[in-house]
Amino acid sequence: MLGTIRCFCSGLLVAALAAGCSPPSRDPDAEFQALMAQIEEKRAFNACRKLEFDKRHREAGDCFVAYHDREREKPDRAEALLRAATAYREARDPAAALAVLGRLVAEHPSSEPASSVPFERGEVYRSVALFAEAAAAYEAVALPDAASAPDRLLLALTRAASYWQALGEHARAVAALDTYCDRFPTHEDAARVCLELGGGYLTLNDLDAAQRESERWFVRFGKAASLDLLAQAHSRAGAVHWRRGDRSAAVAAFEQVWVEWERLKGRAVAQQGRPDITEKGLDAVAMATYYRGEAFLEAMAPIEQGQTVADTIALIERGGEAAANAKHMFDLTCDLESPVWATKARRRRGELEDQILQGFERFTEAAVAQTSNPKTLQAVAADGPNPLRMNAKGAYRECHDRAVGMQWADENVWACRRRLTELDPSADVPRLRIPFVDDRTTAVPTELAPADLDAALRKAVLDAPTDDAPYLAVARHHYRRGHFDAVVLTIDSALSWVRDKAPFHALAGMTALRQNRWFRARRAFEEAVALDPRSVEGHLGLALMALAALDADRAKPHIDTALNVAPSDPVARKAQAFVRRLRGDIVGAAADYRALIALSPSEPDLHWNLCVLLSRQEASRDEGLAACRAFVAVAPDAHPERGSAVKIIDMLAHF
Repeated sequence: MLGTIRCFCSGLLVAALAAGCSPPSRDPDAEFQALMAQIEEKRAFNACRKLEFDKRHREAGDCFVAYHDREREKPDRAEALLRAATAYREARDPAAALAVLGRLVAEHPSSEPASSVPFERGEVYRSVALFAEAAAAYEAVALPDAASAPDRLLLALTRAASYWQALGEHARAVAALDTYCDRFPTHEDAARVCLELGGGYLTLNDLDAAQRESERWFVRFGKAASLDLLAQAHSRAGAVHWRRGDRSAAVAAFEQVWVEWERLKGRAVAQQGRPDITEKGLDAVAMATYYRGEAFLEAMAPIEQGQTVADTIALIERGGEAAANAKHMFDLTCDLESPVWATKARRRRGELEDQILQGFERFTEAAVAQTSNPKTLQAVAADGPNPLRMNAKGAYRECHDRAVGMQWADENVWACRRRLTELDPSADVPRLRIPFVDDRTTAVPTELAPADLDAALRKAVLDAPTDDAPYLAVARHHYRRGHFDAVVLTIDSALSWVRDKAPFHALAGMTALRQNRWFRARRAFEEAVALDPRSVEGHLGLALMALAALDADRAKPHIDTALNVAPSDPVARKAQAFVRRLRGDIVGAAADYRALIALSPSEPDLHWNLCVLLSRQEASRDEGLAACRAFVAVAPDAHPERGSAVKIIDMLAHF
């Protein structure tokens, strides 16, 4: 081969002389050596590229670094370092990738590859679920002096905004979105991304900016946007007006949401399918419908104590139509089955019936005081088959029953159950507080929890990028802070490569519950149990969803499995006590709660559950009174059951 190349070069020289050309100024051997050097250089670089192509990332990174260090005068040395960083990132060695990027900036600051360093840093941090660091790196791509390609700038801005939103850093998210909308107003995703800008200002409670962006969005995108985005945009505009107190403008915007929704449904009927709407779009329609109901409710003037009979009758007549419209709106909200808004609407439906009932009771009190023939009115207000009371109980009962069907209960459902038992003490609806599966899983391992927890977790991930534990700790840290979108991002990143996926699916289930996504939660818990039949979190998640549906038979096998794996697990023991209550074993349930209180005397829900259990049993009312007082002593003022406990104490104290 070498001889062939040499002959080829010599042949070129002979041909040149035969044509009358001047001899070359350099030695043919030197020409040959230069040509061979170029071939060897390309061969070396391409060998690294071949390793890269074969996904031998670690070897490719080492190869590119060696090439850079050996070929001191070559123009592609900087590119070799950038490729090395990418290869190390793919090999899940973020520390090596970051070190090489540091070398690239230090040794080749003016090179074209150096301009890619901020984006590549973001990619490195993103690959190991360090989203705050990734977002900060992506922000640097958009700096005025950064020479970034438009496609990379666009991607960097959207990722920075998404990550800052997930981490609760809304001001920084808004800054990234603002830059995006300013630089890429005609991009195909601009309508969706710029809609988030108005939402960011609304989150920051900057209503002027939120309204400005809302109006600008309709000017820019209103004619060409999808019906889904139009529904979201009108809902967002209505929310801004509602916050400003401009009810007429808010209602007009919310009504426009329904125009878009009806158009979506019309298309679906024509195509014999379901409406083409995203989860966000459906939530927007549900929110708009819910607030239309609230607007009708506000039109119902309250019936106050001491009003004249004539004034009270006038108020009832004016409020009747508003009440009917409000009921209709709340019913429509429930029919949409948006998990975020459905239980809230069902609770509000019950409160509306309750408001009518209480208004009527005030009316009868006023009438009795003012009429010359009180016996007739007293008979109307007397206990018995009062249709208004039946309506209120029925609405709260439906709220409870639908939660049983969904197999989950949030605070709205607990509020329905609380009021139902007040209206109907005979209703067999447990008032015990169900424990939450995250009571046992939010702690970060001790060795990862010094004062500067963020820095410690970052170091743990960079030091052990192929271990499962640091990523699970990061996800739980986001969960404990309430950054549920960041939890989802972390889990999605980790599930593609971690070995033990069950804990991540269990945490995904807990996160979905916190976001009122019950079906998604159940799937995640089921996946955790399928992957690891001994997954305590997975079994407890399924058990507690069954308990929310008051289904002791379905919950018990999961609780038994959890207790077999972890006999002292506090959540499993709380769930076991709840099962005993559902099965009528009051003595056993009370014993369980006493034992748990001995271990955690300052936990309010344990005292509350014992209070509810014992106060309803004639033989243990004194113990129930003591338990209720203990609950009030440890419960914070904002605890949803505190008012109920005070009522129970007052009742038992005068029994």
